[in-house]
Amino acid sequence: MILREFVRTELLKTGLFYILFDAYQCIALNSTYNSAYPPDLLSDSIPRQIIYGLLPGVSSYYSLNMTYTLPAALSVAAGIYSPSDWPPLMGKIRDVVTVRDIWGKFWHQLLRRVGSSAPFSTKSSWLTSHQRLNLPFNLLKRYVDIPKGTLLSKYLQLYLAFGVSALIHNLSCFNMPLNDNGINSGNYQLAFFLLQPFAITFEDLVIHLGKRSGVKASCKLNLLPARTKLNTDDTSDRENEALGPTLDFCLDDV
Repeated sequence: MILREFVRTELLKTGLFYILFDAYQCIALNSTYNSAYPPDLLSDSIPRQIIYGLLPGVSSYYSLNMTYTLPAALSVAAGIYSPSDWPPLMGKIRDVVTVRDIWGKFWHQLLRRVGSSAPFSTKSSWLTSHQRLNLPFNLLKRYVDIPKGTLLSKYLQLYLAFGVSALIHNLSCFNMPLNDNGINSGNYQLAFFLLQPFAITFEDLVIHLGKRSGVKASCKLNLLPARTKLNTDDTSDRENEALGPTLDFCLDDV
């Protein structure tokens, strides 16, 4: 009964993701931005900037989920895997408050497993393994003594992880044609990922300054997830090292 319910639910999700993905693709393909000479997005109205700015991310969300739920349903129906081998690919949008939350709690963690030898198909390894985009950091630690639990350790992991992610995402853009300004459009994608750790660092600084200035809990702050509240208790160094660069840590967690 559990298997049948899982298969039915995943197939329904696949159909829903396909419909929503197709709807967003129709909007994008029929817009003035899908032309040889697209207009400058910043010259458009604010609502249209928001809509067309979110379209790529929303389309990726639906397409990634669609290509995940379909094989999940088929493999479980065929008896190859069990439902526990297919945990949700994405987190919950209601848990997102900061840029850090987008990457650490909501978006898929597939690339975080680069360089990991942990198995892919077990629920325990998927949900509790803290393997991440840490190959460059581990290589660096072979030659440089980087103390655990320090700001240097945490933020090196953060910046190196997003650097590797940017390069991986940008590999498919090398063959893209140049635009009228002689710029490869893939460079914007590269810049997008490279800017993420700077945004996260800025958020950490704001949270840190808020705590230092004595910002007290309020009704609005109580709506935030526990780990992003300004009055959150500090976690241990050992926990922070295990959680990795894209999960939660505050500036005073040293």
